[in-house]
Amino acid sequence: MKYRKHDVAEKLLRDFLDDEWNDALAALYGELELPDPLEPLAVAEKWLRARREDPVLLVSCARLSMRAELYGKARSYLETSLMIRRDPVTYQLLGTLLDELGEKEHAARVLHDGLAMAIGRKANLPRSSCVARRFAPTAVAGAPERCCWFHAPRRRIFASASGAYSKESKCRRSGVVPVAARHS
Repeated sequence: MKYRKHDVAEKLLRDFLDDEWNDALAALYGELELPDPLEPLAVAEKWLRARREDPVLLVSCARLSMRAELYGKARSYLETSLMIRRDPVTYQLLGTLLDELGEKEHAARVLHDGLAMAIGRKANLPRSSCVARRFAPTAVAGAPERCCWFHAPRRRIFASASGAYSKESKCRRSGVVPVAARHS
């Protein structure tokens, strides 16, 4: 494949994988670039019937599905692979796919989870009032209101036009009460 002879590589990989399974070669099979991307996908899906819970093969099928522009199928393969075995590359592929599909917030969460998995822990951010005060939402005409600096918009008003918070203005998810609400 180094010399862009993907058709020759596909036949060699297919013959070898039919005889003896190898995860590294199965991963390489997913990176084939052929004029008709449905052919290698059909072969990989045939292998998948026998190896249903092989995360490497699922990622290869996802890559081939993306090349064939079958994005729903690719997403399903990636999500299934992550359920079986968490892998930073799979998180990155799924996050990129979700971003391309316009699911920006979900993509960001997936990429965040993949990064946390890759480094071995989630970031230890303080849940103090200074974070809530610094990033607290402000009322801007026409802008959607947010329940806190991180979470998605919510229907009821969080901050008044003057920027004052009501007594009940805490995030419904995190429970963070901004400093302005604590001291009023």
